[in-house]
Amino acid sequence: MSNRRDRLLLGLAVFLACLSLVLNLVLIWQLGRTREAARSAVGEAMAGLDALYASDLRYDFHLNQAIPFRGDVPIHEDLLFPIRTEVQVSTVIPVTVLNVPLSVPIHTTVPISTQVPVRLDTSVPVSLTVPLDLTIPIAVSLKDTPLHPILQRMRNRLSQLHEGL
Repeated sequence: MSNRRDRLLLGLAVFLACLSLVLNLVLIWQLGRTREAARSAVGEAMAGLDALYASDLRYDFHLNQAIPFRGDVPIHEDLLFPIRTEVQVSTVIPVTVLNVPLSVPIHTTVPISTQVPVRLDTSVPVSLTVPLDLTIPIAVSLKDTPLHPILQRMRNRLSQLHEGL
């Protein structure tokens, strides 16, 4: 009976060893699949981080506000005003020639072409409200923000993790 019991125990031990071997193979295969899934996820995270790093933060800032302005606007200018005109002269001039009074009629046109210099040296008081209604597009590169070193460190750590998997 001892022989039969030994064979039964040996059979059970072989069965358990085979079962253990199969379970270990399944576990190793599952760990390999998990490793590949983790490696793929880390690769996707690195690609997403690269895309984020290459993009700009964009925002349209809408400004709808009235801005008051009060002040003096100084004006210091030297200006030339051109004058081009004709003056019609129609008159009678009394003249005495050899003690004879005469009336001399004058009918003529006098052309005038000149430039008159004008110096402006004054201040103009201004008080107004300027209504603003505009949209200001804002674009900031992530490379120009304090996030740059943080994103670089994350990228480096993900790369190390990807290589280690």
